[in-house]
Amino acid sequence: MSYGDFKQAHYIASYILDEKLHASEDMRLLEALNCAMIISYCRPFSGNDRNTDIKIPDLPASFLKGISEDEKEIHEVVMADRNTLMAHSDSSAHSLRPEVWKIKEHKIMMPWKNDTKAPLTKEATLIFQSLAKKMWYKVIIEHKKREPEMLQYFTEIEMDQIIEEGETKNG
Repeated sequence: MSYGDFKQAHYIASYILDEKLHASEDMRLLEALNCAMIISYCRPFSGNDRNTDIKIPDLPASFLKGISEDEKEIHEVVMADRNTLMAHSDSSAHSLRPEVWKIKEHKIMMPWKNDTKAPLTKEATLIFQSLAKKMWYKVIIEHKKREPEMLQYFTEIEMDQIIEEGETKNG
């Protein structure tokens, strides 16, 4: 599962950079893809299957060994953004600061807050792209090592059943 999440995060980061979305006047696509990219990347670390019968363990913190300081910083930023701004609503992350503006004789209350949809900068996206690719490849290598112990999380299907289902679908 982590393989697909990191692959998707890397592909989205690559698309953002290849299409030069940071230079676009319309930020909606960049904001949406940034959110999808971060949620995909964070999923393997976030413990989302608490309520399921079959639990695939989260990636351990040791999985981050060997990444650069810049990549570690980006990892921490995107995990915090995911947990406070994107996948959950954390009111403290919005830093709501109401102000009263006085315009001539009128007073207007303006609820200033952090831009919670602000995407990663181009430079941060470049670092993120590298980080997502590293995690994607690390998952492949780790999968090869841990496959025997991971088999317990998967349903075993006999080859005859696969062939029979294929014949039924194909008529």
